[in-house]
Amino acid sequence: MYMGRLRQSSGCLFDSPIYSNVQQLVNKNLIITDGLSGTIFEIAPNGELLWEYVNPYPLEDGIEEPHSKLIYSAYKYDKEFPGIKAIFNANYM
Repeated sequence: MYMGRLRQSSGCLFDSPIYSNVQQLVNKNLIITDGLSGTIFEIAPNGELLWEYVNPYPLEDGIEEPHSKLIYSAYKYDKEFPGIKAIFNANYM
């Protein structure tokens, strides 16, 4: 799994006890929010990192400190999800 691979390859420890969540998708991939670092990423069941987003915006303008880019949680929605379809149908984007 990703956690073990991350530790073996980089020596990093993934640990975010607050402001975090995991969502398992239908295809068994995981969307993981590491809230303290402001990172969202998707991993495949084999541990492959599919994409990663790091929040570039600190909580206070210009202040770069540990945990200054918090993200509470994130979720991935299918394009057929009713709320997403409603946005596209209303031409908001």
